[in-house]
Amino acid sequence: METQDKRKALTESAMIATLTSMFVVATFYIPMLSILLALIPVPFVVLSIRRGNRYAFFSMVMVSIIIGMLTGIVYSLFVLVLFGPMALAMGWWIRHRMDPHEVIFIGAVASALSIFAMLQIIAVASGIQLTTEISQMFTQVIQQQAVTLQNMNVEVVALEDAVNYLLLVFPGLILIQSLFGAFVNYYLTMAVMRRFVPSDEPLPEFSRFRLPGHVVLGALLLVVLSWLTQYVGDIHTGGLLANVTLLVVVVFFMQGISLISFWIKGTRVPKWVRGVILVILVILSPMITLISLLGMVDVLADFRKLTDRPKSS
Repeated sequence: METQDKRKALTESAMIATLTSMFVVATFYIPMLSILLALIPVPFVVLSIRRGNRYAFFSMVMVSIIIGMLTGIVYSLFVLVLFGPMALAMGWWIRHRMDPHEVIFIGAVASALSIFAMLQIIAVASGIQLTTEISQMFTQVIQQQAVTLQNMNVEVVALEDAVNYLLLVFPGLILIQSLFGAFVNYYLTMAVMRRFVPSDEPLPEFSRFRLPGHVVLGALLLVVLSWLTQYVGDIHTGGLLANVTLLVVVVFFMQGISLISFWIKGTRVPKWVRGVILVILVILSPMITLISLLGMVDVLADFRKLTDRPKSS
């Protein structure tokens, strides 16, 4: 029986490796599909949940070898380093029945560390600093298009300030992307588990998403500590504060959007209408600060009463 289970696990690992390799190779020749690369962890997380991290890692190594033979070592290393740690971490946490918030957090941390590791590998191997290259590229574009921008009533100085700010918060943007990627991969993984694999693991609703109650104190402490770094030498306090502030706003924004989704759901409007409303709120930048404040208040007040309260005897 044990031998049969191992054979099934190896077969499943090989099938996932083959299908994933075909998809990755397709993105190499059809760049438009590259946006879907962010979903690569899903099959490996599912495999990890069903068979364990050993088979998930084996499958990822197979994918890396196949991709390396067909497209080159660089692309295979890119896929393995960027998506492997997130898939293994999330798979292990889900397999051991950890809280969804913990799974998403661990996945985000693993993804962010993978991205920073890949950037470091690129810098060491080629001597190219990505942020420096992006800064030079934007500077050249702005200088070349200065007259056109002025004719469009766009101030060159303001545009340069915007570019400098984006470069300043580049680490924060990576963390946000990692958090969003872990969030999407978790929900897709759980949807697959419920749809195709017998599982009693519940699929949490986004409208019931809630941050831990101590996150407000943690965010405040993080901001204060970042501000105090101005008294420590060799630390760019402005950049640190900008990144911390961006992260805090985005985290509370997720809570605020979840609360709004919960309220809209209570009105019994069609699901697609609720989705359209939420997308519009995400796109409208002036609403981000207000929704973040709403999310912070919800963490403290628990408008949805999602926190388990002790029963009085």
